[in-house]
Amino acid sequence: MILKLFRYVSLCLALQCSNFATVHAGIQVGDILATVNLDTGGGGVIRIDPVTGDRTIISGFGVGSGPSGLFFNGITADNRGNINVSASDSGFLDEASIIKIDSETGDQTILSSSSVGSGLPLGNVQLAMEWQNGKLIAGRTRLFEIDTVTGDRELISSALAPSQGTGDTFSAFGLTIDQSDQILITDAAIGGVIGIDPTTGDRALVSQDPDQGSGPGFSAPTGIIIDRINGSVYVSDFEFGQIVTVDLVTGDRTNIYTSSRLAPFDLEQTLDGNLITIDRTDDEQLLSIDPVSLDTNVISTLQLTFNTVIGNGPLFDYTRGLFVVESLVPEPATLGLIGPIALLLVVMRQRRISPLSSQKTPRESLQSVH
Repeated sequence: MILKLFRYVSLCLALQCSNFATVHAGIQVGDILATVNLDTGGGGVIRIDPVTGDRTIISGFGVGSGPSGLFFNGITADNRGNINVSASDSGFLDEASIIKIDSETGDQTILSSSSVGSGLPLGNVQLAMEWQNGKLIAGRTRLFEIDTVTGDRELISSALAPSQGTGDTFSAFGLTIDQSDQILITDAAIGGVIGIDPTTGDRALVSQDPDQGSGPGFSAPTGIIIDRINGSVYVSDFEFGQIVTVDLVTGDRTNIYTSSRLAPFDLEQTLDGNLITIDRTDDEQLLSIDPVSLDTNVISTLQLTFNTVIGNGPLFDYTRGLFVVESLVPEPATLGLIGPIALLLVVMRQRRISPLSSQKTPRESLQSVH
């Protein structure tokens, strides 16, 4: 009886852990998150189902509490379901704040800004936000590590006074982290990609026409990602409407996709390896591109459109940032354990069996509970 009950508890725990590993506080692994805005002012975060294209508001537009009327730009999330966005009060060129969003309630809290946290100003942060080894990295002309409790900003790299690291000035637009923990940024001002050492802050040109690497030059590189399958570096060019791969050793650039329909502000990758960006023919649609075959598919309609609307849910004026939920870790499951453990203790009490009895409580079952 007791052995069967222990197995029941272990099964409950296994099912809970499995569920929490894929679903966490309103989002689940594979979800596409996007920052969206209205021309009349105000932004928010939506969840897009990668299969159906359905759109659900996670925060903003009446969902959740916190600051209102902010314009949302970049977006990232940690593996515990906490969403962070860069936002500004009245436009995309203003000083940014980093907002933390509860993905279950939609509540917004200012994590770091000119009035929250110590350190130099963030600048007008666009897409340059990413998690690195449990630390939130963000910035524009200066790059910071942001304390996720206090909002304090510790300088990582800057050519502006007070400087940190060697190399030229930069204006980070997009940001990602490569396999060696090097920070890679797109700089639309110089039309190139820059690598930043996270320890020293030193900056080095990775790719730029004609100074570093061969191949088609950039006009306005914005989004940048590392292929989670093969390690390739993809960069989206907003003005040229193209997606380019960059060789991190030589700086060589290879154009893999160009379309007059594209104005790819941001770039992401689904769990099955397809690239996603925004198709702006006469509306905004979330477009999936197979990086090998270059087959394309519209996942979801995002803006009021003259074409067939794909996916259910609200529509918006324009989309800025994209993020794919790659992994989630279990939440503390204390409350979830009360039911099966309470049941076990009641039965033990009725049968007057000690919970520590080595004869009645198999070691294997105890290990499975922990």
